[in-house]
Amino acid sequence: MSALVAVPAAAHCRIERIAVVPLAAGGRPVIGVSINGTAEQMLVDTGAERSSVTPGAATVLGLRRDPTRRTRLTTVGGDELAANAVIDRLSIGNIHYPNLSLPIFQPGGVAANALIAGIVGTDLLSKFDLELDFPRQTLAFFRVTDCHAIRPPWAGQYQTLPASISRRRQLLITVALDGHSVTALFDTGSQGELVSLDAAEGVGLSEAQLAGDPGGTATSGDLHAFRVRRHKFESLAIGTEMFCHPLISVAEFDQDRIDMLVGADYMRRHRFFLSFATSALFIQDE
Repeated sequence: MSALVAVPAAAHCRIERIAVVPLAAGGRPVIGVSINGTAEQMLVDTGAERSSVTPGAATVLGLRRDPTRRTRLTTVGGDELAANAVIDRLSIGNIHYPNLSLPIFQPGGVAANALIAGIVGTDLLSKFDLELDFPRQTLAFFRVTDCHAIRPPWAGQYQTLPASISRRRQLLITVALDGHSVTALFDTGSQGELVSLDAAEGVGLSEAQLAGDPGGTATSGDLHAFRVRRHKFESLAIGTEMFCHPLISVAEFDQDRIDMLVGADYMRRHRFFLSFATSALFIQDE
């Protein structure tokens, strides 16, 4: 892999590739990690403010509880107050995070997969810029220092989308839903797309239309289940890519500045470069 390029080159701009790890097959960004020296798998979740370990992993690994800390987690379904477990050392490739106190939490959507030991959230991920290459099944970590702008090491065409970084260190972009601009969270932990009820009504969806859509229940954790409706919108545009008549889940949720989640269903046909350092998202089609 060639190096990233600074644009324009700054006197003190430094870019360094730190690690490259494989993504497990299957569409969701699962990576191998080491927890206190034991090989495990965790879900890379750019939508999660905090990394966490599952109750099952905490038990199997014999993680001791942290008597001094508990963590309030904000999910689509609501808030949860979780006990914390102490991890002496979490390693991703040659990146090492010592002395972590992580909440014990069972994220929705991975409960049935006993191989998942937890999630890696933006508290750890946003320390780096990330290349997520779903077609080639790799995740690369870059350290970018004192650079005003960069471009990814890709041949061929790609899109550059301006982004903002939320106070929870999440990467937000603007997309167009039925021709209306909405703020979307780039959320590798979400299986598909989800739009808030307020945002759906803001683009013209009526209560009567929504009432006629098929519904169901989703979960975001141990305690919270929430009702969703599946609505066929007219269009969704992400950068220059347009999706006609997308079927998108609609649910009532309240997350700061976030109208929509863009998830793994969209991502698996692309590769991305998430620049937390320069507030940009780069996208290349397979």
